[in-house]
This record gives sequence, structure tokens and C-alpha cells, in this order.
Amino acid sequence: MPELASSYEDLYIYLIKGLVHSKEEPTLGQAFLWNWIEEETSFLFFSEPAEEIVAVLLIRRPDLQLLENYHFSYEEWQGAFSEPIRIDRFLIVPPWLDAVEGPGETKILLDPGLVFGTGLHASTRDSLRALSYVHAQFPVKKVVDLGTGTGVLALAGALLGAQQVLAVDLNPLCVNTARKNVQWNHLEDRIEVKEGRAEDFAELRADLARYGLRTVKAWEDEATWYTMLVSAKSV
Repeated sequence: MPELASSYEDLYIYLIKGLVHSKEEPTLGQAFLWNWIEEETSFLFFSEPAEEIVAVLLIRRPDLQLLENYHFSYEEWQGAFSEPIRIDRFLIVPPWLDAVEGPGETKILLDPGLVFGTGLHASTRDSLRALSYVHAQFPVKKVVDLGTGTGVLALAGALLGAQQVLAVDLNPLCVNTARKNVQWNHLEDRIEVKEGRAEDFAELRADLARYGLRTVKAWEDEATWYTMLVSAKSV
């Protein structure tokens, strides 16, 4: 089984203007967790305070600039994802907890690590409800999940019966996290996780296709409005 990513209690985050390259990460010490890159900035995550390590990095790389630093508990960062979450037919469970699904429920083991996508946000909950609704209308055999994050939607699609699932994310941390969650759920034979831009995979054919669509359901939930578009027939 993969190693649990969520075994730390505190997160120390340093926002750096400029890009910290992967070849520099081994110099950031044992408390270094990950480098989250957004455009021209780097978020360095540590499990312990790392002011001295970051200061050395800035001396070595004078083109970098420390903009902010933050301290969160892991619970604050992930929005209290410490108990199983029930959404429609899905039971989402952190791997460090023991929970048994009820009749008709589909259990998803999910270690989010530092990545968002646990089911606590309205958009994730509604996407899971949408997958459940489509599955009830016709069998979905091929799924493409663009911007997979933790991989929770790809996992849900596979556990509902999809035989071919492609999960794509541009962020290497998301790709690593999603791959571990695929292993937790023993779905390596059905889910492929790739690093890349969503637009490079948008033309792939899947049962939830982009063309020949018809509206089968529309609803509003909390702050999110959804229209369900599905292909008129399976591809």
C-alpha cells in the first residue's frame, strides 16, 4: 500500500516569487514536503518551521523573493477532513480510518495529502452527484477527468463501473497524490493518471463526450449551478 501523505499535523508554507526547480528540492531538508508551483510563484511546504533553510535558498538564488509565510494545522488546510463523508451513494474515507459502507454505498479511500478535492466543497459534491446520476441513466465505460486533483472523481467513475479512466492534471503534486489514491483503491488496471494540460486531452472520446450532447438534468445546489450534459449514446 502507498505511504500515507497525511501523517503530519502542521504545515509551514513559504510563498516565493520565482520558480524553485525540482533539482533544488533535495537541499530543502527532511521536513520539506512539496513545491506547489503557480505561474511564476512557488509554494514551499514543510512539516516544521524552515526559515533558515529558506534563507539559505534565497542567498543561493538572489532572483527569488520571499513574499509571505503561513502556518496552518493540517485540519485547517483540508477543512477538517477527519471523518468519513457521505455524498449520494459515495462514502469517502481517509485511509487511516476504518469505516464500513452501508447497503448500496460505494466506498472511496482518499488520502488528499496537500491537494484539495475531498468532497467538502460544493463543486466536488455536485460532481459526484452528477456522476451518480449519469451512471443510473446508462453504463459509463470511458471517463476523462481533466484537472483531477486528488483523483476523487476518477475514482468514483471507476468504482461505478468505468473500465477506462484517464485522470489529467498539470500540477505534479496532484498527479502524485492521484496515483497514490488509485493504489489505495486497487484501480491501477482501470485508471491512468497523466501530467499535462487539460486542453491537450479535451478532444479524447469518452462516454461523457463534448459533442452530440443533450441536457438530461439541471439543478442548483448551494452556490453551484449545474447542467448535466451527456452523450446521446455511449461511444
